[in-house]
Amino acid sequence: MVSTSKFDLRKTDTLCHEISLKTEEPVYVKQLKIPNTHQQRVEKHVAEWLKLGVIKLTKSPLNSHVFAIAKKNGCI
Repeated sequence: MVSTSKFDLRKTDTLCHEISLKTEEPVYVKQLKIPNTHQQRVEKHVAEWLKLGVIKLTKSPLNSHVFAIAKKNGCI
């Protein structure tokens, strides 16, 4: 199967992936502040990813940082 876009994340049953954790304790890290200049763009991306099914809302105790880094052309 060939992807039609960078968000075309198709499922497969030909490969099984497992993530091994060092501990059963949930990993929680305090979030870094997203600069105000990037906030609107990050929210736009998150809304698009939710709509496309790339990400989903969760109440998981696990988390990780979000890094918004501007490219040379100003895009994040």
